[in-house]
Amino acid sequence: MSGHLFFNDRWNGFDCSLYNSARLIELVARSSDPNNGGIGFSELLSSIPEYPSTGESKISFEGERHDIMKSVRSSFSDLQFSEVDGVRVTYPDGWFLCRPSNTEPILIMRAEGRTEAALESILSDVHARIGGIINLRELR
Repeated sequence: MSGHLFFNDRWNGFDCSLYNSARLIELVARSSDPNNGGIGFSELLSSIPEYPSTGESKISFEGERHDIMKSVRSSFSDLQFSEVDGVRVTYPDGWFLCRPSNTEPILIMRAEGRTEAALESILSDVHARIGGIINLRELR
């Protein structure tokens, strides 16, 4: 969505333009020359998978941000999740993110699945878990 590249093979997903540039140069330099049987840069980039995802949904909420996020955390307590930037829940075939805005009384939500069916399953689960405490009409 942001156009950022994340390398997840030596560390868990760096989002640093200098590191990513160096890693991309390293990977291209280690590849065989297209004139000697290797693949070209465009073909290399076209092999990056694209997964179905929602757009960035901005969900209004009522109440205290801390209390809402505490409720979100507890709603997903049986699943693996990270609290680095909000609550990012890991599903076997995708993920869901809910993070509070720093400037507005809204929650930013996104989800991604490896397939359309996986994305729909994740969204259904999210609605079942937190739909009773947050109006998720805008999350799709």
